[in-house]
Amino acid sequence: MLQGLIFYPESRFVDQVIPVFVAQRIWDFDGLRKEDILVGNVEVAWEGDTRTVFEYARWRERFSGIDFDNGYNLFFYLRSGFSEMLRPGFSVSHGRRIARFQDPPTLGKGTDAEVWVEFKPLTRWVIEPSLYYSQLSDLKTGEQFFGGYIFRTRTTFQFTREFFLRLVVQYNDFSEGLSIEPLLTYRLNAFTLFYVGSTQGYQDFGDPHGFTATKRQYFAKFQYLFRG
Repeated sequence: MLQGLIFYPESRFVDQVIPVFVAQRIWDFDGLRKEDILVGNVEVAWEGDTRTVFEYARWRERFSGIDFDNGYNLFFYLRSGFSEMLRPGFSVSHGRRIARFQDPPTLGKGTDAEVWVEFKPLTRWVIEPSLYYSQLSDLKTGEQFFGGYIFRTRTTFQFTREFFLRLVVQYNDFSEGLSIEPLLTYRLNAFTLFYVGSTQGYQDFGDPHGFTATKRQYFAKFQYLFRG
């Protein structure tokens, strides 16, 4: 069940207020209850192309034959387009999660957070860095099951309307891996294009080797639409 409303307050700062309520029950193929979810969500559209989302959820789930009750999650999201040059965003969620990889599975407390920005120093040049962090620890003992981050930067430079370069660089703290993916594209239209690029992977093996190349791949593609 999903219920939502839209309010248009008479305010110079707030354009819309959108509250949403969701109630959901999921069964498995044997007809047994698998999961119950209750969610309350409020989205606010502010002046200056800025949006915030506040959410609170309660859940219970049966996983691997174990009933997990009293689950909850808090979520906050912020995105702003107040400037053509700078468009930042942020989200964070915190609550109880099932450590599904543990044997047996157990209930933990976790946090996920992400911050990103779209930076446009020039009309044809866009830089999009982002940082994602995640951690999960045992609810009773506080022992950390995992914790780490992923840093990613996507850069696009438009030489002409048809010709552009994209570069994606990502470091994964969980796997201690670095990937670099350049891509050069010539797009005449949606059906005619040519691109060439590569994927390169590096692994941090620590001292004395440091980052060592573990993967390298080159590729190219040409696509052309013949009209009859």
